Formats: sequence, C-alpha cells, structure tokens
Amino acid sequence: MPSKTNGLSDQARNDLEETIEHLNANHADSVLMLVRYAVGLPEAVDAEIKAIDPDGADVVVKVGRGYQPGRIQWPQIIASRSDVQRELFATLSAARRAADSSVPLTSLEVERATRPKLPTFETEVTAVSDISPNIRQIEFEGGFRDFESVGGDQFVYVMVPRHCSQEIPAGWRMSDHRAAGADSPFFGAYYTVRTWDPMAGRMAVWFVVHGHPSGVGAWAADCQPGDRVALWGPRHGFGTGHRSKNYLFVSDESGLAAVASLLESLPLNAQVTVFAETIDENHIVPMSRQGVSWLYRGYSPAGGDLLFDAVRSASPDTSD
Repeated sequence: MPSKTNGLSDQARNDLEETIEHLNANHADSVLMLVRYAVGLPEAVDAEIKAIDPDGADVVVKVGRGYQPGRIQWPQIIASRSDVQRELFATLSAARRAADSSVPLTSLEVERATRPKLPTFETEVTAVSDISPNIRQIEFEGGFRDFESVGGDQFVYVMVPRHCSQEIPAGWRMSDHRAAGADSPFFGAYYTVRTWDPMAGRMAVWFVVHGHPSGVGAWAADCQPGDRVALWGPRHGFGTGHRSKNYLFVSDESGLAAVASLLESLPLNAQVTVFAETIDENHIVPMSRQGVSWLYRGYSPAGGDLLFDAVRSASPDTSD
C-alpha cells in the first residue's frame, strides 16, 4: 500500500518527521487533549503521534492498560510544516470547545497565547563539538542582551539558511518566518537549550544529527563558527520544582538535552530514575547523575518498545 506522504516533497516529509518529534517531546498534553476531545476517546490516559500525512495524524492511544490506534483528521489538507501548525490549532480549538470548562489549558494553547510577545535573537555560532556520534553541541554568542532564561527544559526555535550562500538578514523575526510559510528562505525547528551562561552571554544547544539531506539537522552537521542564525524564545516545557522527592525521566536522543538540563536543576538528595535510549554504548552522552539506565536499540528506529518495557519492568515509586 503506497504511503500517504508519497505526494509530498522530501523536505516536507523531513519537516513532518521533526514536527512529530517536537509534538511528542514537548506537547504530549496537547496530543492527549486532541485524542480525548477531537478523536472522541475521553478515557485515553496517554497518546503518541506515529505519523503525519496530508489528511491527518495516526496516533497510538493508551486506554486503561492497553493500546489502540487512533486518527486525528485535519480540517484541511496539509503540505508543509506551517500547514500542520494551522490545522493543529484549528483541531485543538475544536477539542477545546468539546472539553469541559474545568480542563486546564495545554502547552500548545499557552504557547499560542504568549508567543507574540517572545523576541527573536540574531546570534552567531562560536564553537562546534560532538557530544556523541549523533549529537552535536553548537554554542552561540552575541545578540543575547535581553535574553531572559525561564529555566527547566527551556527551548528555542532555531532558524538557519536553506543554502550555505544565504545569510540571516538583519532584523529577520519569527513573524517574518511565519508569514513566509513554505516560501521562507530559512529552515526552522525547536531545540532545548542545554546550557545558558548569562555572564558570558553564551548558549549551548544539542542537535541530533539524523543524516537527513536538508533541514536544521543537516545544517547542524555542516555548520562552522561564524555562521549566523536567528533564535526565537525561550519557551518553557517542564520545570522540576523542588517539592517532589522522586523523579522519573524517560527519553531517546531527541530529549536527552532536556533530561541533562533538568537533572542539573534538582537538589542533591532527590531520588532520580533515568531510562535513556540510544544506539549503543558509543552513543552515550554525559549526565550529571549516576545510575542512568542506558538502553540500546542498535540501528532500529527510535520510538520502539524499549523504554516502555523498561519502565514497566522497573515500576519505580513516583507517587511523591
């Protein structure tokens, strides 16, 4: 059976893959909201997007102790990342209308309300290093005078040129990127801020190098000190707080920067359980805590059952 994405360009397919990663990693509450009130499964307790195509999104939904497939249908056909954003918010608005008034706002809804106020920073690559064979750390300096850290697993939207001969023009803003849509001369994607040094005005970001021929990941694989980019944000995904005694973190490579940052923010007496998935022992990244359980999937695609099985087997007490 032919794939539903066969009619899309390679760039559009890569964009959709990055969109899936971002939604699952940063907006799981919004995906669950869609499944409960747009798909019509109010008993769902968890959901993950598996594929996005021009007509909708295929999801795997946890109901009780079992899993079942589901389908989010777009109001209109999509062909690009900006189309997904448009239809996602339209579907989320429909879900909100169907939900009870006591249901709290999701992260995407909060984002939609606050994003017009966020600034764009024009900055420059100053250092590039490989944390592992598929994770590259890129450091940025300059242009961060008004940057206000929000802590936790804060993240920024990174805009880079589509072609090496291009440069980010002075004054380019996120509003320009959104207005250009599919015709924007720049790629963009969300990435967690690994470290922020306010005294030096220096930011480090981890990029997963997927081997894609285009997109921000491809730029990260080839970028050099002196390259100019634009960063929009920051936004805040999750904060640990300090009232809990026990913490459970579960992630593949796409979320390791967030896990590493959050671990550093916890008090030393916090009880932490970490399940981290990667390819093999050569792909391990440094963490500030001992006792990280690394799971190796080999060269199978990420997103299998390794992490779920490990959590089920360990059953750590996270009730606090």
